Amino acid sequence: GALLYGGFVGSAHHHEDGHGTVEASSANSHKSHEAHKTGEDHHSESDHIAWNKEEFWGKALLVLPENDTVEKGHYAPLEVKILPAIMGVVGIFLAAVFYLKANSVPGILVKIFRPVHALFYNKWFFDELYDYLVVKPVWWLGRLFYKGGDKKIVDGLGPDGFAWLSYQLGRGLSRFQTGYVYQYAFVIVIGLAALLAWSLMRFEPQAFELISDAFAAWK
Repeated sequence: GALLYGGFVGSAHHHEDGHGTVEASSANSHKSHEAHKTGEDHHSESDHIAWNKEEFWGKALLVLPENDTVEKGHYAPLEVKILPAIMGVVGIFLAAVFYLKANSVPGILVKIFRPVHALFYNKWFFDELYDYLVVKPVWWLGRLFYKGGDKKIVDGLGPDGFAWLSYQLGRGLSRFQTGYVYQYAFVIVIGLAALLAWSLMRFEPQAFELISDAFAAWK
């Protein structure tokens, strides 16, 4: 326990004696190192102070002496240290009296201090303000991006758009599926004629021109 306390909380910045005098303890730490160098084996106060969070953490955590609030908390006045405990005991006692013995007192206090009670009861209205300033704007913005951006633009031009196009194309082609052989043969003839015309235009444009002239002369 002492090792953990010294490594996490203890400090070599300064310490106070019984009269409130602040003394630098870095010299004690220096003496401890000198004692180890000279081979002296003694257990002095400097050896005890040498185990502190500065030596434990090294340069991993840098806390300036003037900003070491944990260290300063050890030397706070006694009334500051015991005040939370006193307030806790008083609060427990008053709660036991009001809610176990004098049940009418809380209602009277609520009527007298209604604004203060409403403020504390609603947690300073923090949840309401957070909902109004953060939750609702973020929800509205997310709905805007979801409805307008994701559904209409991304899905509309992407998977939903391709699905609609394939559905319409399949619906149009299904009209040729009548079950009559002569209609299938007619579609095949039209397809072959279109393929032949495309081939002539692509590979033999002059032949296509001759056919066109022949049809024109026939008319």
